[in-house]
Amino acid sequence: MNKPHKKPLISEAIKEFLLSREFVYIATSTLNGLPNVAPKFVLSIEGETIFLADYVKNITFLNLKSNHQVSLSALDRESLIGYQLNGTGQILARGELFERMKAVFQSRQVELSTQRIIAGVRAEKSHASFEVVFPAEIAIFRIRVREVVYIHPNGTLERVS
Repeated sequence: MNKPHKKPLISEAIKEFLLSREFVYIATSTLNGLPNVAPKFVLSIEGETIFLADYVKNITFLNLKSNHQVSLSALDRESLIGYQLNGTGQILARGELFERMKAVFQSRQVELSTQRIIAGVRAEKSHASFEVVFPAEIAIFRIRVREVVYIHPNGTLERVS
């Protein structure tokens, strides 16, 4: 007997939505429940897994070492449509997957910096620097999504798990 095909949690529409942003917000907390929310660079989405880059390596990094529960959030300011993605996070520090995501980070950083520079030149804005500076160290977070909450423009929420 064939099992019914399970619909993916992260649809193509959600994937496109998230990848069109440079950053999403990630909420973490200490084991004692002290919350922290910080923007992190979106790298890639593979199935139900989202990869983020952290070049600050501060509170989010420390929280993920002891508490793997996370919530990601992104909202489109024009349409007021957004998503909250809940799941577990893991720090990747080395290995083939880490190196692959690090290369994605460097490529996306060059692409997005180039877009900002071109947009600034067209708008005749001055730039403090035209250099693309890569952080000396980055952390890669692997987020395994367990629940997606669709935020409707009227404020209602639709949970999918």
